[in-house]
Amino acid sequence: MGSFAYLYMMAVGFVTAGILTSLTQLVSGKPLGFTLTLSPGLASWAGVALRLFAGPIIVMRNAWQMARLLTQSPI
Repeated sequence: MGSFAYLYMMAVGFVTAGILTSLTQLVSGKPLGFTLTLSPGLASWAGVALRLFAGPIIVMRNAWQMARLLTQSPI
């Protein structure tokens, strides 16, 4: 029962990260990355918190993009 709860919590975390990343891309028009912009006060902390929760999806998206680049033919 404990391993099921762990897998369920992991799935919920990935879904939450995906939703946050998609909403951010919908609002800003560009994909969320790990780069931070200098903004005053609360906006900076909100950016850090957003990237903290959306981190797994950002890492997976970057890995998929790199794998796609490496499997393409150089010609």
